[in-house]
Amino acid sequence: YSVFFILDVTWLRLKWDFPLYIFPFTAIYISAIICLKKGLKQARYYLLGYSFMFISIIFLIFRMSGIIHWSDIFTVYSFNIGLVFEILILSFALSDRIKIIRLEKELAQQKIIEQLQENEKLKDKVNRELEQKVKERTLEIEQKNAQLAQMNLELKIQAEEINRMNLLLDADNRKLQNNVKDLVKARVMVQHVDFEEFKKIFPNADSCYKFLHDLKWDNGYSCKRCHHNRWCQGKDKYSKRCTRCRYDESATSYTIFHRLKFDIQKAFYMVFLVYANKGKITSQELSEILSLRQSTCWAFSKKVQEAMKEKRKQGQENEGWASLIMDMKNA
Repeated sequence: YSVFFILDVTWLRLKWDFPLYIFPFTAIYISAIICLKKGLKQARYYLLGYSFMFISIIFLIFRMSGIIHWSDIFTVYSFNIGLVFEILILSFALSDRIKIIRLEKELAQQKIIEQLQENEKLKDKVNRELEQKVKERTLEIEQKNAQLAQMNLELKIQAEEINRMNLLLDADNRKLQNNVKDLVKARVMVQHVDFEEFKKIFPNADSCYKFLHDLKWDNGYSCKRCHHNRWCQGKDKYSKRCTRCRYDESATSYTIFHRLKFDIQKAFYMVFLVYANKGKITSQELSEILSLRQSTCWAFSKKVQEAMKEKRKQGQENEGWASLIMDMKNA
């Protein structure tokens, strides 16, 4: 508008210069339409208000250019009327803008509230997970403490058992010291049969297992579980396996040598010595003769003495030391 005005005053001086002034307003009007089509909702109020202003400007320019010759209140005051309508509509636009700002603020506040609620839920979830982990860790610690307490109790029981065995071993030692004459007499009773002579009868472990095999099954085989009398070779040379229930019975099962932890030759000789001495030989003496630990000799000699005691109750104490072998009930 300013460019047209300067050119018209200084240089152009055209008769139809006033209609050229419509082009800038037309460009503004077209720009408003383009903005509305692109989705700018605020442009609808501007376009509506500017329409009144644009029409009033057209009337004003046409009247000043002589295109319109009549003069009345609408043509004379068309610009004022258009300006009033534009101000009125732009007031509505301002109100709508305030409303939009308020809605945007409320939406922003709602988003903040939702985010705070989400943060609160997340915090509660994290707290619950931490509490659960603390409970699990506490339970794990309690279980470990219980296991440690159980282990301590077992160690205490084992210590008491060791102390008891030590007391018994001390008693055996005192008995050995107080009964030297009885030990000498017991050696005479066995007619000085030493281990080397005894090994001539049982030269190796295989001969011992064969003796047990013949002693157990000389009168026929019967399964200890299902009482079936048919068998086949077991996993060991002198074991038998039931053909019905597949139970594998070794030569030492259900004998005094069941679950033996040392050489079976020495175990045979220990049975012989305890029987020949009528149970009065001590674990210390057995340890010296057989080169075994005193606790081992004490534990096994107790088994032999219990078998001898059972034989005495049954009136069979003179059947020989081999009769003690099958007298133990080891299931």
